[in-house]
Amino acid sequence: MAPLRERGERRKPTQLRPLPRDIVVYIPNFRIEGKIEFLEQSRFSDFLNGEQNDFVLVREASIYAADTGRLQETLPELQVNKEVIVMAFLVP
Repeated sequence: MAPLRERGERRKPTQLRPLPRDIVVYIPNFRIEGKIEFLEQSRFSDFLNGEQNDFVLVREASIYAADTGRLQETLPELQVNKEVIVMAFLVP
């Protein structure tokens, strides 16, 4: 059995790791596929709706024309303004 903590002894804070996840983001005229990172115990909706940052960093971003589906550009990193996101979802 583990010993009881001494009075005044603090627990060690748990380290939350950022998890890379595949994402698809739709903005007007474009579909963006790539990877994002958010904390392992947070919800995707909290990540998107959080006020900490106005932008979502998408790594390994592939940008496609929404109407034709043709690849327009690939970038190592892309900042997407949350205000222009029409729809976003994680790829299972």
